[in-house]
Amino acid sequence: MFISMNGEKKNMGFRIFLLTALSSTFLHLGHASKCDQEIIEKIIEYWNGYPPGHIIETAIANVKEVVVGTTHGYYPDCPTCVYSFFMPDRVLIAHVYGDGETAVDVVPQIEEHGATYDPTTCTLRYHVYTKCNVTGFYTCTTYGEEGDARGAIKVRADGYDPTYVEEAKEVLKCIGVEITDEYPDHCC
Repeated sequence: MFISMNGEKKNMGFRIFLLTALSSTFLHLGHASKCDQEIIEKIIEYWNGYPPGHIIETAIANVKEVVVGTTHGYYPDCPTCVYSFFMPDRVLIAHVYGDGETAVDVVPQIEEHGATYDPTTCTLRYHVYTKCNVTGFYTCTTYGEEGDARGAIKVRADGYDPTYVEEAKEVLKCIGVEITDEYPDHCC
């Protein structure tokens, strides 16, 4: 503990833990660009009036989901594999590295009209393509700087048809999200 200038006792250990936890989330997840209204309009058009629903419920039912493709730089810390487990109000995202080390982020999630939303970072994940255990999404923030569109494709770990991964890539490409980095469809 230390005493602040106004005489209050503060727990320095807690502050360091909190800052470390927040910085690790940003290190693993990277920074998304500001939401591009043109891309969002293309997503809404693709949905044709039917945005995907039950996103979190479906992810929970899938149990484990594995990321099989992203836009370049989506994960700035270069994991060799990424997988997740959803709960009603948060998602655990595990990053596996070449040396076998695993880092886990716990990210709050709220489902909103075809997207999941992280209120701590104002990050939206628009679920553009959802079919046969394959999901392609566009990730952006409600604030920040404009930049390259970011997105990813994830699959249910215990079964999916690779044909739908290719279809998801094409759909994402049509809205302006180019999947360039591939990951294995299995993690420890």
